[in-house]
Amino acid sequence: MVTATAGIYLRATPDAKGRVLDTVEKGDRLTAFGTPADGWQRVGRTGKPQGYVTAAYLAETAPETKSTPGRYAKADPGDRGCALPDDLPERARPPRLSEGTVARLRAAGNLRVAPVCDAKVLDVLETGERVTVLEAAGGWYKVGRKGKAPGYVGAALLTPVKR
Repeated sequence: MVTATAGIYLRATPDAKGRVLDTVEKGDRLTAFGTPADGWQRVGRTGKPQGYVTAAYLAETAPETKSTPGRYAKADPGDRGCALPDDLPERARPPRLSEGTVARLRAAGNLRVAPVCDAKVLDVLETGERVTVLEAAGGWYKVGRKGKAPGYVGAALLTPVKR
């Protein structure tokens, strides 16, 4: 048995471009099949499809969780997790933000180079930080900050700034 140390994708093939079958949440227990190969581990769980996950985000025992309500764990630029903070309702529909809207982050989150969970992390944005919406991309917004490179953040993390 292994435990996920971050939110990750379960993929059909051992490749970052493999079709996503499901998500694995931080703390989920999985059955590992064989040993990791080229950084990928074949896993399964009862009632769910079997597939491959990045072995770097698995631990032999359950990870210690030190959570601070309303915040992401600080991610380093190599992080590939993409879970929402526990205090944001999963089914909450944030208002659609139009181009040019100034918004603030409801919780700390990763600014990514592309609108996908396993894209490289450019920066970690802090709770309350203000950004400008440049465009919508599915469940993501491309955002800009004064003097910094633009990137993508999950739509559920943004709320318009009240003027």
